[in-house]
Parts: sequence; structure tokens; C-alpha cells
Amino acid sequence: MAAITATKTAENHKKGRLVRFYGTSTANQSDTLSTDGLRAGRLICCTVAWTSAVTKNVTVQLISGISAGYNALLTTMAASAAVTVSYTPTVEFVIATGDKIMLTNDAGGSAITAAMTIYLEEL
Repeated sequence: MAAITATKTAENHKKGRLVRFYGTSTANQSDTLSTDGLRAGRLICCTVAWTSAVTKNVTVQLISGISAGYNALLTTMAASAAVTVSYTPTVEFVIATGDKIMLTNDAGGSAITAAMTIYLEEL
């Protein structure tokens, strides 16, 4: 499994600062995308889009800044012959400074890549 080098963009809006972490996986490789260097914030959504239909699972995890003992699986998204999956929390999910969100994508196939994105609002 390899970590994708995330690109971070941010823009101000009336409620706060919208932050987007995104990157593209290597073909046929399991990858992770995480929100390194984030201040306290609120998770808005996570998305994965593949170049071809896949059947696989994608996980969204809270990686605690305290210690691994506080890490938590937020959801597992099941893609069944799908080209996209997304996760939006059903309740407000606030992340402390030092914590991060990690999106994990299994290998897709010989020529399949994935565009992975995490959207947050910094508080």
C-alpha cells in the first residue's frame, strides 16, 4: 500500500474555510490519502472515482493525533461494478487539531486508477 502525495487547496466561504485534499492512485495499487497538516475541522465528504467500474471496498478512518488506540473506522463503502463512491457523515463530525482522516482504496485492476478526494471545513 502506498500513500498518495496529496494536493491541498483551500478557499474561504461564509461559514469557514473549505479545504480539499486530493490525489490520483497508481494503476493496480492499493493507496491511501490522508489529511496531514489539518487544523481542527469538520468532515464534509469523501469521494473515490475510478477510471473503470470496480467491485471493491473503500474505508474511511479517523487517525487520532493522541495514539493509535484512539483510531476509528468511520465507514466502509462497498463499490459493486461502480465507478464512484462517496461518504457524507449523517451527523456533524468534528476533527481535532492533530487528527486526520484517511481514505484507503484497494487495488483496482491492471490499468485502473482512482481519483480520491476528502473535503473538510477548517474551524
